[in-house]
Amino acid sequence: MPGLNGIETLRRLKTLAENMSFILLMTTDFGDDLKETAAKEGVNGFLQKPFDQDELLRSIRQAS
Repeated sequence: MPGLNGIETLRRLKTLAENMSFILLMTTDFGDDLKETAAKEGVNGFLQKPFDQDELLRSIRQAS
């Protein structure tokens, strides 16, 4: 995503799909500032890169 970080991408996606019910943010930057900003944007969970398939599936199941 040249020129965009995850939060900026999320904001753009929300304008296209306003009815997103669960948002899982995958990131290498896992600082408190990101968590706070992401929570304000409606992020429900985080996966820190690199993550494995089991972590991803577990997060998706928890959202269901």
